[in-house]
Amino acid sequence: MGKPYRGGKIHKKKRIRRTAEDFVLPGAVGVKVPGNQPGDFETALRKFKKLVKETGIIYEVKSRREYVKPTTKKRAQKKSAIRTNLKNLREGGDFN
Repeated sequence: MGKPYRGGKIHKKKRIRRTAEDFVLPGAVGVKVPGNQPGDFETALRKFKKLVKETGIIYEVKSRREYVKPTTKKRAQKKSAIRTNLKNLREGGDFN
């Protein structure tokens, strides 16, 4: 389990700082929801969504749905760079 939170603002209740390891079940596919208070599930769900977003799992799954040729990737990247530079020029910025 996580260690008690020792810093920052002073809370009336003792606050436990949760880490990613607190939500993972060892040797199984799933998520452990700590605590049994009514608001704990929403908190755990919010933290789970944040962890999934930070690791980029959803982005990777979506990008692997279909094969994209390297030339197509390069073309899209170049198009995006041109669009970004044009936007910067319109806003009065420079190329860098």
